[in-house]
Amino acid sequence: MGFASKAELYAKANVRETMNGTKVADPTHDAEDFMTFWNRVEQGFLHVVNAHREEGGNVLIVAHGNTIRNIVHELEPSVKADFVLDNASVTVLTYENGLFKIERLNDTSHFIENA
Repeated sequence: MGFASKAELYAKANVRETMNGTKVADPTHDAEDFMTFWNRVEQGFLHVVNAHREEGGNVLIVAHGNTIRNIVHELEPSVKADFVLDNASVTVLTYENGLFKIERLNDTSHFIENA
């Protein structure tokens, strides 16, 4: 893709460009381009949302950081998708009146030891 380092890639390319470039460069042809990835994630996300829409309450979705980051960005485009989520971080979205709202993003406060 023409970048000298991973840091430069993250600084200059967006998620779509990175995934599409990885797909082109993958010698095994296993990588997904962004639209293939997003269509798969969106189908699964909508399945979970629709299955629990009438019940109310909470739904827990556990996924890789890239997947969570892209779900958050697609539901709330003001959140840029150019960051990396910490391992085992917690992101909380609420759904009310047809809109998603970010309550917590990349929260790692559960790792703080009690004194």
